[in-house]
Amino acid sequence: MNSKRDQELLCDYAERGSEEAFAELVRRYADFVYSAALRMVGNLDLAQEVTQAVFVALSQNARPLSRRAVLSGWLHRTAQNLAAKTVRAEVRRRAREQEAAAMNENAFSGIEPVWERIAPYLDEALGRLNAVDRDVVLLRFFERRSMQEIGRIMGLSEAAAQKRVTRGVERLKSIFVARGITASSVLIASALSAHSVKAVPAGLAASLAATALSGGTAGVGTTVAILKLTSMTKLQVGIVGAIVVASVVTPVVIQHQTNARHRAERAALQRQLAEQISELDRVRGENQQLAKLAENQRLSKPNADGEELARLRRQQSELLRLRGEVGVLRETNQELRELNSAFLRTAFYSKHPGDSNGTVPATVVQEAVQHTAAESRVPSRPINRTFEAGQLQDVGNDSVESAAQTALWAILNRDRQGFDRIGFVDTNAPPLSDERQADRLDFPAEMLEGVHDVTLQSWKPDPWRDDEATVRFKTAWPDDSQAVDKPAAGSLTLRRVGDAWYLQGFGFQSRGIRPGTKAEAQTGLSY
Repeated sequence: MNSKRDQELLCDYAERGSEEAFAELVRRYADFVYSAALRMVGNLDLAQEVTQAVFVALSQNARPLSRRAVLSGWLHRTAQNLAAKTVRAEVRRRAREQEAAAMNENAFSGIEPVWERIAPYLDEALGRLNAVDRDVVLLRFFERRSMQEIGRIMGLSEAAAQKRVTRGVERLKSIFVARGITASSVLIASALSAHSVKAVPAGLAASLAATALSGGTAGVGTTVAILKLTSMTKLQVGIVGAIVVASVVTPVVIQHQTNARHRAERAALQRQLAEQISELDRVRGENQQLAKLAENQRLSKPNADGEELARLRRQQSELLRLRGEVGVLRETNQELRELNSAFLRTAFYSKHPGDSNGTVPATVVQEAVQHTAAESRVPSRPINRTFEAGQLQDVGNDSVESAAQTALWAILNRDRQGFDRIGFVDTNAPPLSDERQADRLDFPAEMLEGVHDVTLQSWKPDPWRDDEATVRFKTAWPDDSQAVDKPAAGSLTLRRVGDAWYLQGFGFQSRGIRPGTKAEAQTGLSY
């Protein structure tokens, strides 16, 4: 197993589900991926999460990656993308925690005055609630039950229990407002959580059960004891006195034991508080580290903006060049029209040598135009096949449909070798720069990054030549809110060389633009 190449191990895992092959890949690249992730995120826990996510992505893309010559490049790029997403998510989470902590601090600063105002009227207000609202309020704030426990007791879902508690607090608020007490629902709920239940005095809890159990027979027992006491001897009186002393001492001993237990519980709570303070200090340190990392990313953003501006300028230059080529094509089209007119005149004179006025009859011209239009109306050929992003494969380029699927596979997987193999550049066109050569794959890969599935709709041959065709496709995204700047559809221009079809160009349709309009052509990019 150690002697096999990475591509062989990926094939074993993709085709036969070999866990040993995948474990060998993990052994080879775990240190490499973890080190890169640790440098990027600067946190041990986050680096472990990124490393695990990278190898999950490797298992999901094993089949297309088996044709990749160098696996470490894909692993590093994937680790970089996932690390950036993880850092952004962690920064947002820390910000939400800090905001929630600040809100809680502001809320609890006003608990004491609110409790002093609502305490005299609390029990009356609870009595005015209906049975269901009163039960959920008591379970939540007096018995310290969670929403899940309240839902289970009341036969409700967790969300319904939350709504019941919120409605109960709102009704308490309205009762207090009628009493002239103004406070928000948050402050009322916080005051109830902090002060609604007080600990029973020491010793009272121990004697409550005994007193309650003996209370039912207290009256009868007292009368009988008095009658018996009059007939007791001195010895019996002494025994009864000892019992009375024992009955006095026993509660004192129980109270002492209860106090000792309370002291132990207080010490345990103090230790828990110290641990929570230590955890809070650790979280604050991580927040500071993440804030520095976010600041570094913000400071590095101008460089990224400069690179994006340079790329846009290169695209603008390319657009101007293409517009110049369109002007040349228009002139060529005019020349073809003139040649066609000359051809019509020559054909007409050859059939009518006696006509010397130099004018071709309109009927002849109309017949030629209708013949040309009939040849140009070539119907589209439907495909209507939907592929998820992970289902696209390298299926060769023997036909228009297979070449289109292979081109989309190479774009989505950023497989530069496969893209260069399916790509075709006209030898008569001016040579591309190195930056433009790199953009051939990076631009469509960025446009289609994150797509859920692609539907090949139809393809149409070029009406003027039989070695070109255009394939239209439609895209679908996991979340519409994230696909605002993503293309809704696109097209691939293919050219046949020999018995194979090659990618000649591509274009993307922005959202809200009807297919086939002039606006769609302006959003495309060809090479």
